Amino acid sequence: MIQTINTKVYLVAGEASGDLIGGQLIHSLKKLSPISNYRAWGGERMEAAGAKLSKHIRETNFMGFWEVLRNAYQIFHLFKEIKTDIQKFQPDIVVLIDYPGFNLRLAKWLHQNKIPVVYYVSPQVWAWKASRIKKIKKWVNLMITILPFEKDFYARFGYEVEYVGHPLIDEIASKKKTKTPTIQETKILDLLPGSRFQEISKMLPIMTEAAKKLPQFKPIIVKSPLISTEEYTSVLGPSSKIEISPDGAFSILERASLACVGSGTATLETALMNVPQVVCYRVNSLSFYLAKKLVKIPFISLVNLIAGRKIVEELVQERFTTSILTDALLKADQNRSEILKGYLSLKRKLGKGGASDKAAALIIQFINERLN
Repeated sequence: MIQTINTKVYLVAGEASGDLIGGQLIHSLKKLSPISNYRAWGGERMEAAGAKLSKHIRETNFMGFWEVLRNAYQIFHLFKEIKTDIQKFQPDIVVLIDYPGFNLRLAKWLHQNKIPVVYYVSPQVWAWKASRIKKIKKWVNLMITILPFEKDFYARFGYEVEYVGHPLIDEIASKKKTKTPTIQETKILDLLPGSRFQEISKMLPIMTEAAKKLPQFKPIIVKSPLISTEEYTSVLGPSSKIEISPDGAFSILERASLACVGSGTATLETALMNVPQVVCYRVNSLSFYLAKKLVKIPFISLVNLIAGRKIVEELVQERFTTSILTDALLKADQNRSEILKGYLSLKRKLGKGGASDKAAALIIQFINERLN
């Protein structure tokens, strides 16, 4: 238990998945401590949990090397803005959630200003720039990881981290408790092109063209809360009759027979919901060229990475075409039982849940040690 209610916690997330994890964390912290003073860069989930937002993730959601370069001026001012806000708030601790390009730079500044740093959801240094580990060891006081292989990875560099499991397990379990099973007559093809407009504009047209070649399925697009319906329409065209659902990924995945998913946390969510999927990835050509030079991992999806083998098909860049996607979706539908067996082994690796509560307990212990 934290000894003083005046403890101040500042959280920083830059995208929807980080907002979800941050919201869960605040709920868990509140169960275990009397902290009531939370400030954050985040979204609706953190705000609903009780954090006062100083910046919304819709203003911070950048992806890809070229996209970051193109928005360098805006990012510079965002960084200047958050430093000012943190200095004004004077937090006892800052919790950084994923968002490595921005948050690692912020970790350095926080360290220089003697502000304790907890990093929840490790940067993917195992995929590229392992050299960053020296900086993480210097700048981050406590690293809390959510992927099972990360603890051993960091140990090879002499850095002890805490593994708590993946927060999505609890998120899905809590939603399942509130849902009544329904009989689904129509086979639904769930389209999850991502939460950023640049992802949607590059991937949704190919997804919808492939869906037209599969008349046995009803395609439904999962709308990102960060993107307006008008922006989807600008990509699809005003004559499109494909449903754009604002109900969220869980609601559609619960009814889906098959899914086409942009690379990211949604691939793991789809697997945990037992929906066969094809994973898609396409970015700006320059961003992909640079990534290919730097990234040293065999897979792009969390499903395959955590499993350590190929469970679901991945269509990357030039392989992400309408014809290849159509064939891959048909194959995924036919290989349903094999994919579900792979998902079962994946779930065993991830464990039983409780990630947010474990992370909150570690953070409270850390704060108590710092305050005392």
